[in-house]
Amino acid sequence: MEVIVPPAILDHDLRAAIYDRVSKDTRRDATSVRNQHQATQAACAANGWLIAGTYTDNHRSASRFATRPREDWERLLEDLGGGLYDVLVLWESSRGDRELEMWARLLNLCRRRGILIHVTTHHGTYDMQYPRGRRALADDGVNSAYEVEKTSHRIRRDILVNARRPSTPGATSRRGRGSLRT
Repeated sequence: MEVIVPPAILDHDLRAAIYDRVSKDTRRDATSVRNQHQATQAACAANGWLIAGTYTDNHRSASRFATRPREDWERLLEDLGGGLYDVLVLWESSRGDRELEMWARLLNLCRRRGILIHVTTHHGTYDMQYPRGRRALADDGVNSAYEVEKTSHRIRRDILVNARRPSTPGATSRRGRGSLRT
């Protein structure tokens, strides 16, 4: 387990907030957020943290292309700012935010309030008051934003390529956006 905080900080009971999110839940069965939650709960148990709050945004994007609000994310930020928690537990960094400005807002908030961030897939707990932990999670934010931009670029490229192709009468688009009838 990579721990980027002094062990003395982890020696007492901490109030944990868990945040689970998935962009698309096409089956509408919440499997992904349920699986994330099991992993984050296990991390809290392994560290002796009290789960004091759970926040879930199922079928909600965290990118700049999001069309639906993330109510629990906004509520979590308010509660973190209000001092309700000592540690934020995420399954992976990208579950938080894929917009660099918003991710930095979270890191700054946690630094100001002394809130630790535990990333289950890293097996690590980070203290934003220490440069190494802050850099690790800042890099994750850059990587998450980069993945969004790469995906957007590929989608735009595919749309342009498909628009230039002669359509076949009666064919439908690969993205399911309706008929390409001519």
